[in-house]
Amino acid sequence: MGADNPDGARQTTRAALAKWSQHGFHTQHLLALVSEVEVDLYRGEGAAAWARLKSHWPAYTGSLMTRVQHPHIQVLYSRARSALAAAASAGDPAALLRSAAKDARRLEREKMPWSLALAGLIRAGLAAARGDLDGSRARLAQAIPDLDRVEMGLQAAAARRRLGHLLGGDEGRTLVDQADARMAAQGIRNPARMTAALAPGFPA
Repeated sequence: MGADNPDGARQTTRAALAKWSQHGFHTQHLLALVSEVEVDLYRGEGAAAWARLKSHWPAYTGSLMTRVQHPHIQVLYSRARSALAAAASAGDPAALLRSAAKDARRLEREKMPWSLALAGLIRAGLAAARGDLDGSRARLAQAIPDLDRVEMGLQAAAARRRLGHLLGGDEGRTLVDQADARMAAQGIRNPARMTAALAPGFPA
């Protein structure tokens, strides 16, 4: 997705998955699911991302992978983002926002520095989605150093970009420029779309 080619990313994922057994739900299926959700989010299709995760959730929870912390944190982060992104176009977003809040709590209960940092980013999006822009700014200001400490550079850049837009003015422009430069250094061609995927919930 860094090359701004979500369709290519999806084709690559599906070609790889086609080589694996379609029986059961294994690591390869989980990786493919997360990749497909990332494409949905990058394309701005939050409802599709949410529906995809919801349809595969029974297979995921029926597997043993929920007991493996690292991928479980990734899946919780993906589901929380999908709920936030889907809420933006929902007639009644309340249930989706509650789901995102529950996953933020689940991320916090994992008690890992990076899960806590991701939970902070989700909570910033939740605050923005609920119209609490002051609260969102405060949570972003905390999430940025937390994400930097755990070396989640893209998420930290997305948080900077979101905070820059909320702040506005020269200070905000500086943050956006910093974020775009950091993303460009990692090969990201479309910082706006990457930010929308990594940190949904904010006003357009």
